[in-house]
Amino acid sequence: MGNLWPEGFEKTKHRTAKEILEEQAQYLPKLTGDLVYASIENEPSFSILYGVTGDFVFSFSIKGKFVPNYKYVVFYFGHDVEIYPVRITLQDERISQELKIEQKLKVNNEDEFIKLLEGIFRSKRLGYIIGSIMTLSK
Repeated sequence: MGNLWPEGFEKTKHRTAKEILEEQAQYLPKLTGDLVYASIENEPSFSILYGVTGDFVFSFSIKGKFVPNYKYVVFYFGHDVEIYPVRITLQDERISQELKIEQKLKVNNEDEFIKLLEGIFRSKRLGYIIGSIMTLSK
């Protein structure tokens, strides 16, 4: 029997949510004098505990360099193998209230995801949390 597979496969041109967040995570230490950093961690994909399901599930957290036993989970996010849509659950109700958005969201493409991240990252609540972690890290 001969090869039944096609000659090639088309890769998606979209960046994954994890790739975008890894890129953004690189900025945080520079902005905080290396006192605060962001962490992206794999979570159980079958867990409904976080309000996010999918083939790939992660958490996005803020941590302090000198506060080793504390992390502030900003949100959980997950997607299936298709990459988009991405399902997100904000952990702090105050961020969703400030931005006037639901705590559980679905974004359908990369542009929507980036726009949502900009709102979350520039929220007063997250700024306050990062400032507090900086103070505790000194």
